[in-house]
Amino acid sequence: AEGWNNPGMLDEAIRRSIADAEEQSGSKIKEINVGVPGAFTHVYATKVTVPLKGTDPRVTSSDVKTAFSRAAEKLANVPGVVVHSIPAWFMVDSGKKTLEPVGMKGREMTAFISFCVGNRFFIDDVTNRMADLGIVVTGFYSTSAGEAMLYLNEQERDHTSVLIDMGYLNTEIIGVEGDAIIYHKVLDVGGGDIAVALAEELDISLNAAEDIKRKFVYGIETSGETYEVPGADGQKGTAFTREQVKPIICGELDEICTKIKEAVDDDFGGLGSWSSVFLTGG
Repeated sequence: AEGWNNPGMLDEAIRRSIADAEEQSGSKIKEINVGVPGAFTHVYATKVTVPLKGTDPRVTSSDVKTAFSRAAEKLANVPGVVVHSIPAWFMVDSGKKTLEPVGMKGREMTAFISFCVGNRFFIDDVTNRMADLGIVVTGFYSTSAGEAMLYLNEQERDHTSVLIDMGYLNTEIIGVEGDAIIYHKVLDVGGGDIAVALAEELDISLNAAEDIKRKFVYGIETSGETYEVPGADGQKGTAFTREQVKPIICGELDEICTKIKEAVDDDFGGLGSWSSVFLTGG
């Protein structure tokens, strides 16, 4: 995603949201933390093993630091900027997964660490746009990680869960374990595809198609339901029946669901019998 659909509108949106935040907080914003959207991030989850030394080997905080630096070395050639790194879990020998390994006895510690890497274009571009407004960017974070930690409780995350966030132009699949995203994929499909399919099949404007898409209710079969499309310049409008609309909407949605299922089953493959799948979106 190298570039913006509409840079002028982006500047306006940034200015407006900052003005709103300043008005609500009653203070002037001089520094800001910026969330990097899923379309501009990559997640790399990597396992490293560190041998434990000494006569009575136990995990120390320096062992944890070593695990992080070894994991970071694996990312040396990855393009982008590491936004944050976080452990999904630690394990001593072949014991239980934990997030607090310091003090545990054993011969070796395995760490599963997730790195979220931001797209350099996004980071440089947003930093410059903020500077033009007199605002310093003090840090970046992954909005996908924030969303997953906010929506999924600790128990659901410990059982490895998936959060699917369907937007207008793309759909994010976020695999979570512990406090970390361990899988992340952005599919180039979303609600917009449904509107486009309706516009093409019914030969109507995209706005009219959007309207039908919003009014359509899934799973509730009411025969005789119709969707009105007003005519242009005083001409007579058109009405479409549920029978005409449903196969287009559901056919498009089936294709999107197939792509999501393939990503979860084939790419991620980390779901167990205790795992849950959550769906969110606009």
